Amino acid sequence: MKLGLVVASLASGVTKALLTERVLINLVIILGDWLVKRTSNDLDDKTFKVFKEALDKQYNRPTNLYRELR
Repeated sequence: MKLGLVVASLASGVTKALLTERVLINLVIILGDWLVKRTSNDLDDKTFKVFKEALDKQYNRPTNLYRELR
């Protein structure tokens, strides 16, 4: 019974650590990049570019951590 409580507490802590604002924003950016490249319409590419630039300006750094790690 206590082992289950410890495991649940540990899982909760790990989940909270992973779901920070910066991680969630990066997930949106990565998925958005992937999605806009799959369409044939240029409007979403231009709109998403403006969205990314606004986030970069707000946080004073590139928002896509995946690109930084590559």
